[in-house]
Amino acid sequence: MINLENNIVNAGSTSVPFSFHIPDNVNLPQSFYFAERWAEFRCKLRYFFKAQLVPVSVDLLNNEWGKCKVRDRQRVHICPVRPVVNDPQFNVVVPFQKKVGLIGGKMANMQVTMSKNFFLAGEMAYLAINIDNSLCKDACSMVLADKSKVKLYQNWRKYDVKRTHRKETFHLCGPFEQKQMVIQFQIASKRHNAPGTGFFGKHASDYHYVHSLAPESVFANTFSCTNYLEIYLSHANTTFSNDSTKKFHYQRIQHSLVPGVVEPPPPIFLDVNGNPLGMENPIIAQPEGEIVQGEAMDLGEEKESRGKKGDPEEEDP
Repeated sequence: MINLENNIVNAGSTSVPFSFHIPDNVNLPQSFYFAERWAEFRCKLRYFFKAQLVPVSVDLLNNEWGKCKVRDRQRVHICPVRPVVNDPQFNVVVPFQKKVGLIGGKMANMQVTMSKNFFLAGEMAYLAINIDNSLCKDACSMVLADKSKVKLYQNWRKYDVKRTHRKETFHLCGPFEQKQMVIQFQIASKRHNAPGTGFFGKHASDYHYVHSLAPESVFANTFSCTNYLEIYLSHANTTFSNDSTKKFHYQRIQHSLVPGVVEPPPPIFLDVNGNPLGMENPIIAQPEGEIVQGEAMDLGEEKESRGKKGDPEEEDP
């Protein structure tokens, strides 16, 4: 609070310089915005700097709601000093055992080993694949999709939205074959087909950039966002099969929203109980040998699903 001399503001324009220190020992969650094309679904985590003139007599400048008419606020982006990684894991194994065919089906076994369970947006992820298709007469391939699931917790507005950011297909092996390989897949940094600036109306420049990013993994009071890789094992000429899809949940970390900060600082690693782990930022290098690259797939237009409808939300002034 800045006190004016004799509680008097001089006539004309008055400039009051100020500074505000954001404590570096508090890791505030990064600014977040996710919305769909209908106005009912909006998840926000926003920060403001607000300044207002507090009159000596409330009858002078206050409106009928008791707020000062001489006030202003500006939207700002907040980024954590250091990103927080919860329960880091390395060399995580995702086992597959798929029955190929409905009658007299044969078993296809696959083991996918993920290098870790947290990734920076745009980072290259490496997956070690061990596929045993020796009992099946059809060639097999794998479809890998990077997806987000955003969920609202408000009891009068129940929504559960899934969005795909990137999808690629990888040929694994032919019939009666067994192979080992390493594939690479780039973690998405941008949303696919995000609404443009015209969708936001007021303050579009403040919201559109954050909204166009692939959402970070976050758990708030009224919403949550989880990210996962959907792994689908496909066999040619096979219509019916069981256990074809697995999900690998991971933590997506977006780049800093502060201009000039290109590389994020080393994260803070916490265990499942929230206690800090004394470990440095691991560097996952590209594995040696041949790296198999996938073929990008067209995502097309995803269907918009909605649950209970509430009144459209009006934007703050």
